[in-house]
Amino acid sequence: MKKRTKIILSLSVGLVLLFCGFIYLSFHTMEIEDHYGDLQQFYYQSKDEDIILNHDNKKFGIIEKDTRRIRIVDTRNEKVDLYNWVYIYDDFQESKIEVFRPDSKIDLARMNYEEVVSLIQKNEMELIIKN
Repeated sequence: MKKRTKIILSLSVGLVLLFCGFIYLSFHTMEIEDHYGDLQQFYYQSKDEDIILNHDNKKFGIIEKDTRRIRIVDTRNEKVDLYNWVYIYDDFQESKIEVFRPDSKIDLARMNYEEVVSLIQKNEMELIIKN
């Protein structure tokens, strides 16, 4: 093959791959927006092992994040999707939640809500996002 043909073929393959990557990223972003709606900033700003507090029902848990969803692991080791964890009432009212990033690893299995709040007041956790 001529050098010019190789260059054109390489550029064409590169552009097709770039276009496919853009389409995948667009669909992924749309899926997050469709599922979480107003809570999508929680998906983008939180990380694994962040602590989430629900002030309305005084629950807390650890965030587990994958490529599509955020799951909350509570003290009973139950995994609940973020959307279901925030909208806990029958009338779908949004509860007040905050996400914190701890300075060190914290074992939440042995803690209660008041102990977690006291760690926040001692500035041992950094506020990431709240609604």
